Amino acid sequence: MSAPECWLHGIHLPPSASWPRAFPGDFKACSPDFLTESAERRYRLERLLQRAVTGQTLTSKSRSSSRWYGNFSGLKKPSGKSSLCMNKEGLLWEANNHSALLIPTLLADVMFAPVDSKLSPPLLRAPEATHIILIAPRATGGGRPVVWLLCTIADDCSLDHLIMRLSMRGAVRWDFRQCLHLAGDSFGQGSHGTIFAGMSLLPLHEEHRKLIPAKADVLNMSKVHNFARVAVKIWDKLDSAMVRREVGFLQQSAGHPNISALLGVYAEVQTKSSVTWLLAMEHCTGSDLFNTIKAKCLPLGYILEIQAGLSSALAHLHCLNIVHRDVKAENVVMQKDRAVLIDFGIAAYRNDKEAMCAAIGSPGYAAPEIISPKEGGYDELVDVFALGVLSYFMMFRALPFWGKTQDETLEKTRLCEAEIPELPGSCE
Repeated sequence: MSAPECWLHGIHLPPSASWPRAFPGDFKACSPDFLTESAERRYRLERLLQRAVTGQTLTSKSRSSSRWYGNFSGLKKPSGKSSLCMNKEGLLWEANNHSALLIPTLLADVMFAPVDSKLSPPLLRAPEATHIILIAPRATGGGRPVVWLLCTIADDCSLDHLIMRLSMRGAVRWDFRQCLHLAGDSFGQGSHGTIFAGMSLLPLHEEHRKLIPAKADVLNMSKVHNFARVAVKIWDKLDSAMVRREVGFLQQSAGHPNISALLGVYAEVQTKSSVTWLLAMEHCTGSDLFNTIKAKCLPLGYILEIQAGLSSALAHLHCLNIVHRDVKAENVVMQKDRAVLIDFGIAAYRNDKEAMCAAIGSPGYAAPEIISPKEGGYDELVDVFALGVLSYFMMFRALPFWGKTQDETLEKTRLCEAEIPELPGSCE
């Protein structure tokens, strides 16, 4: 068995424990409205990480924590096979033929620092780890704050890739300026935020050394996605529940070539009491499908390719019990000849009874059961209806239920009154 290259800090594995234990954080629990939090959480996490990499006592309540350094006993590498692995939701712990989610990464803070091995006492062995990674999950429901520390032996490239993999699973980074460069002007408005184009400053070559193995990892599709260009949404409507849902949907649906790829969530300190929140995604350099259709008539074969890609994307979402609820031409962008579904701002889980009764979506695309919800609500078939409307729009360059007013459009949709004109000759 090969020794692990990334392992849990010793504080999580006391001798009497049969399962790893989280370290209690000395800061306030994550509030439900976490987007309005101050930068205090970041500063407290950074102080804890600094104590860990200098070998200090990890609790700030200890009077000796400011005087004693160089105790790296918790960084000792265990023998045998690694017990940590990754899936889409975070880090799993495997023991005795049992595997369970240990560290959820959705909106968990992640930061890292090099171990200051020069502080190790002369007669003691130098610490084996080169870096410590801190992960602090944001518990829902007012749960107590906890922190996880991972020790690793890594060069800069391998470490960058590992942090990127955590980001693609919804973890929050605080080093935005070191990771992305944004253009000056915005190029669009999305749900609850302004969209900017940018470039990634992170390593883009394929990783050959994985510090933590992955289970069925389909997130890194380097031959399909282009991660050099990024689209960054700066949230301007601070709705924490909506952000958690949107990032969660992107995390769960990751790995499909026709669905926008999540690259990470970033928090940037503006002032001591102000934090800006950003969502980084793959930037598809083509126009959205609405402008593509308006600019030219699409050949039927091309329409069928787009329809097949979007059908596959919706099938993937529906298998995950996710209903997009806003399939329309403006929410499909082109990456060369590949159609990519974006904007999960009003998506919902199929088993969310309250959401599945809400009248929501875009007039002209919203299904009759959304416009006039019945008892029991609707289901994922509303996305299939919207894809049918989009297919009509691609073929005839007009919406099937268009009216002079919104009320007229909604009434035509309720009645499903649509004419089927002849296909334009240039589109055949």
